Amino acid sequence: AIFAMQVSLVALWKSLGVEPTAVVVHSVGEVAAACVAGILPLEEAARVIVLRARFMNECARGEGTMLAVSLSEEEALAVIARHDTTVSIAAFNGPRSLTLAGVRESLEAIRAELEPQNVFARFVKVDHPYHHAMMQPAADRLNADLSDITPQEETLPFFSTVTGERCSGLDCVAAHWGRGIRQPVQFVKAVNAVADFGVDVWLEMSAHPALSMSIQECLTARGMKGQVTASTRREREHECFLEAALDLHRGGVVLDFAEMTPSRHFLRLPAYPFDRARWWHECPELREARLGGGGKGFLDTRHPRATPTWTARLDNRHMAFLKDHKVDSHIIFPGAAFVEMVLEAGIQLFEGRPFAIEDFEIRRPLILPDPASGVAMELTYEPADRTFTIQSKFDQAASWSVHVVGSLRSERTESSFGNTVWEEPGDELEREGVGAFYGHMSDLGLRYGEEFKPIRELAAGAGKSAGRVSLSENVEGRASEFALHPVLLDGALQVFSAGAKTVEDRNAKMKLPVRFSRILFLRSPGASAKVSARVMHFNEELIEGRISLYDESGRPCVLVDGFRAVSMSNVRRAGSSGG
Repeated sequence: AIFAMQVSLVALWKSLGVEPTAVVVHSVGEVAAACVAGILPLEEAARVIVLRARFMNECARGEGTMLAVSLSEEEALAVIARHDTTVSIAAFNGPRSLTLAGVRESLEAIRAELEPQNVFARFVKVDHPYHHAMMQPAADRLNADLSDITPQEETLPFFSTVTGERCSGLDCVAAHWGRGIRQPVQFVKAVNAVADFGVDVWLEMSAHPALSMSIQECLTARGMKGQVTASTRREREHECFLEAALDLHRGGVVLDFAEMTPSRHFLRLPAYPFDRARWWHECPELREARLGGGGKGFLDTRHPRATPTWTARLDNRHMAFLKDHKVDSHIIFPGAAFVEMVLEAGIQLFEGRPFAIEDFEIRRPLILPDPASGVAMELTYEPADRTFTIQSKFDQAASWSVHVVGSLRSERTESSFGNTVWEEPGDELEREGVGAFYGHMSDLGLRYGEEFKPIRELAAGAGKSAGRVSLSENVEGRASEFALHPVLLDGALQVFSAGAKTVEDRNAKMKLPVRFSRILFLRSPGASAKVSARVMHFNEELIEGRISLYDESGRPCVLVDGFRAVSMSNVRRAGSSGG
């Protein structure tokens, strides 16, 4: 089915004038790519894919499975060495996206080690250990049955994930297809080779996006920008295909519009009276000065698209407090403000029901100008896989920069956190002067202005901390416009930092938020909140923990699990690799 879909999509795109510059594949897609590149005729390619599927299905069924993990190659090899060296890396999907293969018991042990560290580890729904040594019998059978295959010279550049580089069509003999069953998928190397070849527009041939994110991650790791478009999606296939065509057109790909609309013809329209319209042009700054900010929170307009999309434009309402969030001398859009954007979208999507943000990852910081009215921000949500992306650009001609990715889902089961109540801190926590705390933060380089100093009470000790945070008089009047005002959440993270200070070295580095494993949102605390926090793990470069927010009556509001902050040097490296 995958082979048929891929070959058919290529033919469909060609009928619309889209001709590939090169082809690159992932695992089973290599057969379709060889067909498209002229290496194998359609009938021969179909024979290869049928034999490949039959032999793999009959080999090692139930003897193993696969585990997707978010690790580098070095980290994965170290984990494997601690458990079972028969486990192997089956696919290199991204810079920190691998698939492991082996017996289920060994993979279960690896997952059990990674999950408490908030490292992504999820089983793939297969009952074969594909690309593992257990698949060698299938590779041998395919090699033998394809001994008479006669590949041709490629008609366009062919990049193989068997070799991870450009491959001659004449090399695609029986042994090549056997190695494709047994050897790991070198997708990262192949994508890098295509990027070196000069390709900057990528079009995925699949029924639903599976590799677009991996391609984008590979390009980002290289500091490159590229347009990555998926051909279609499971829902609204025709509309999504046309949207993909529009994306290609915007990216400079020439389309055959006459072929796309063969039955269209001009009609004589009836006469109609003058259509009077206003033509009023003004820049955002003048419009805001004339009408005021209006709006609520950060999200401004939800666009009527199949994929829920919101735009957000920063105005004077936001800069009234954002200008006070400084790292060194730069105004940085707070991680708490990114969280607020997703919370506002979640409230609309789930209509007031409890929901959770998961795998929230800040990939690139956003440095703001002052004023910030020229910054355009966009949040998109994919209902099919429940993922979201936040990106920005500074003017119409600029390209979009991705800042945050994650997932968003309704909380259908009763949460144990929802049954808790606020407890006053015990004697193990020592009261700390708020002024002294902010002096310490300033010494680290966090130059908070007055609006971003919401802590009113603070106590900490042995990695634990508690406090009360509230908005200033200048900001509290707009608290109801936000799900969880960024100053309050940032204040909760500051309370966490007070606990971190009690366990870290005196000369600890400044650390900035990069990840929230899970944020459970039950209700808004309003203009103030009570906070309890605990450090779960720390070293010189990172710190992780858990934070709970309650309203003034003691009701649970927000639970932050798996919060991670890393040193500034790591943040700068992440920002640099993000292009």
